[in-house]
Amino acid sequence: MGPPTQRLKSATLARRRPSVWLIPCLLLASTLSVRSEAAEFPRSSPIAQASYNGNRVILKYHGLSVSLDKGESHDPLVCHSPKDASFVSCLALAARGKVGGKAVFVMWGPASDELEIDPAGNIIGINVALYRLSPTAALPQAILSYWTGGAHCCISTLIATQNRNRAWRVIDAGQVDGDGYEFLDLRHNGGSELVDADYSFNYHFASYADSFAPTCIFQLQGGHLKNVTHDPAYRAFLIQRLHEMEDREKRSDHQYINGYLAGWVAQEALVGELDNAWQTMLASYDRRSTLGVTYCRIDESAWKKTDWTYGYPPCPQGQEVIVPFPEALALFLTGRGYLTRSQSRALGYDVPKIMAKRRAAIEEATTEYKQLKPP
Repeated sequence: MGPPTQRLKSATLARRRPSVWLIPCLLLASTLSVRSEAAEFPRSSPIAQASYNGNRVILKYHGLSVSLDKGESHDPLVCHSPKDASFVSCLALAARGKVGGKAVFVMWGPASDELEIDPAGNIIGINVALYRLSPTAALPQAILSYWTGGAHCCISTLIATQNRNRAWRVIDAGQVDGDGYEFLDLRHNGGSELVDADYSFNYHFASYADSFAPTCIFQLQGGHLKNVTHDPAYRAFLIQRLHEMEDREKRSDHQYINGYLAGWVAQEALVGELDNAWQTMLASYDRRSTLGVTYCRIDESAWKKTDWTYGYPPCPQGQEVIVPFPEALALFLTGRGYLTRSQSRALGYDVPKIMAKRRAAIEEATTEYKQLKPP
């Protein structure tokens, strides 16, 4: 186990070069609560919103009306049915938009037989709202969100919006953890960004409970949802989330510090403090943990498919290779876009060369394995 969080944080702050960006945040970090910091970036208020519980819902705004109710769908994807001759249709929730009485979009939610019902008979987690994601849009965006079920997952989100030609389109904003996206006015311009986390960090170097994920920021641009996390305009907000992450780790009772370090280094990289964070990580990571730092030296095509474990074919016994956590982290962060190849190289990890060497070793070991043991 690595050193206490306070030691990690103190070491990091001591190494940072003072800057006009960091001085206010560092001076206030020890005194401001998460709640007071969050007030700097207010939550966007919906123009209108409603939850569905079996009765038709209608939202209206300046000629735009959005109704949410059950409807007949002929799409096998919506109905989760095989596309064959027997499929006809199913009842599913549909958010239908009209402008001036003319139908302009439909967003399909879950099929009726897949709705989650609580013990009191209430439908869980079906919401429709009108938000102004773009401050210059003539009409707001309609957002349908619904819970898909699962221990850690998920809220599915669909967004109906106009493009530059005033034509409506539906954007699938994907599935996110927890309560779904946060809608925050990060530019203080009356619009709203969608804020979430990079869940590829979950389970990668630690369990779900011990994993920390860096921030992701999305902005609606021209009828498309764009990842703008690396935009310098959001640096102050990312620093705020960095302090919140450090505070959350300080209060947590985690078992695997590497799960925290992975997300923390990524967040530090987002605010331009990679070098200092990397040195702190090198002095702090748990060298005993093998979570997320192994790969199989035998290509999966040669694995014995009869020995599947928990639905997954295992790497042949004795063929897993353990790499140091810093190398595994550098490869992971580069692959996820938190580090550039030149940054990884400067840290001592030439990603293309490492991967080329690994592929050559896997090819050689796989050839030998096939000769010794039939597939």
